[in-house]
Amino acid sequence: MKMKVVLGIGLLVVTYLAFGCQDQGLDASSMGQIETMVTGTPVSSSPFGSMTERALTGAEVTVTRVFLVPASGFSAEEVEIFSSSAGKTFDLMSLANGLQAELAQANVPAGGYDQVRVVLSGARVTLADGFSFPDGSTTQVLGTPSAEQSGIKVLLRRDVDVHENALTTLVLDFDVAQNFTVQMDSDTVVRRISFTPVIQEFRRDMGPAT
Repeated sequence: MKMKVVLGIGLLVVTYLAFGCQDQGLDASSMGQIETMVTGTPVSSSPFGSMTERALTGAEVTVTRVFLVPASGFSAEEVEIFSSSAGKTFDLMSLANGLQAELAQANVPAGGYDQVRVVLSGARVTLADGFSFPDGSTTQVLGTPSAEQSGIKVLLRRDVDVHENALTTLVLDFDVAQNFTVQMDSDTVVRRISFTPVIQEFRRDMGPAT
C-alpha cells in the first residue's frame, strides 16, 4: 500500500514538472519575439493639455526595466525583456506627434501574458521659454517612488499572446498631459509639476520573427 502511495506521488510530481509550464500558459519549448515601442499622445488632444503644451518644452522619462507577467499572475515567473542600470531616456515631447522610439526587443517563451510592467528611475522636465519655477530655475527632476520598485502596470486592451516564430509589437503610450500636471503661481511662474506615471497600449502589431 505504501509503495502505491509513493508511486502515485511520484507520478504527480513528474506530471507537474512536465506540464507545469503549459498550465501557466507558457511553452518553454517554443519561442517568440516581443518588441516594445514608446510614443506620446499629442498634448493638444487632451482637454487638460493646453497648459502642459505651453509650459513644457521637455518631458523626459528614464526606463530601467521592462518585464512581462504570465497569465497565471505569479510574480516569480516574470519574464524580463529589458534591463539596464543606466536605462533608456525618452523625451516624450519629441514623441508627441505620432513618432515612435524603440525601447526593447527580446525572445520570450511563447504563451499568454496578462501584464506588462515598466520600471522608471525618474523623470525630468524643462520649461519653455518665458516660464520658470519660483527659484528661477527652468529644469526639475521628479521622483517616481512606486514606479522604481514594482513598476507601472501598462493598461492593456487584452492579454498579450506571443506566438512561436512570430513578432508581437506593443506601442506604449505615455500621454504627456496625463503624466505631467502643471500648477501655476502666475502667468509665467510654475509652482510645481506633479508626475503621475500612466502608460497605456497605443497599438499592437503581429508579424514574422526577425
